[in-house]
Amino acid sequence: MRLNNPTKLFILIQMLDLLTTMVGIRYFGLTEGNVMFAGWGLGRMIVIKLFYTGIVSIVLQMPYDYEWLKWIPALVGLPPIPWNIYLIASVL
Repeated sequence: MRLNNPTKLFILIQMLDLLTTMVGIRYFGLTEGNVMFAGWGLGRMIVIKLFYTGIVSIVLQMPYDYEWLKWIPALVGLPPIPWNIYLIASVL
């Protein structure tokens, strides 16, 4: 099965968010900003992130009439990446 472009972008954004979160927590002593996951360990956060990225990716692959709606999850997931980079840079 071939992934469409919104799904590829969503997966890329989620993996970049996961990477910057892991680097910030592991190497710079930052904490998770999401209140739901704040007290969880890093391993549990990774599993949950991968799980819901998979679920949303499956939904994005479903055919429906409004193709522009497929870009919304990627756009919503984008802001945490520069925020994480800013937090890491502010600790340096």
